[in-house]
Amino acid sequence: MWKELCGLSGWGWDKVKGVPIADKEVMETYFEANPNALKYRDAPPAFLDLLKRLFNGVLVMGDYVRTIDKAIKSCIDPKLLAADAL
Repeated sequence: MWKELCGLSGWGWDKVKGVPIADKEVMETYFEANPNALKYRDAPPAFLDLLKRLFNGVLVMGDYVRTIDKAIKSCIDPKLLAADAL
């Protein structure tokens, strides 16, 4: 949901809050249609930097869904994962 929100065409960026922004009417329409995204209206996801490093390039779509274990094994550098765990 966060990735989709960040990729919306025509939206800007609030540098203070760290979230995508648009005209009030546009945002209200989007969040009414996507209530699960409301949690990102005023704040980015917790641990956003870590999530970006862990899941950069990992997408979930239809038949291509994989468990987190398979995604980690196939897409994440074990050295990077170990360094973050420390």
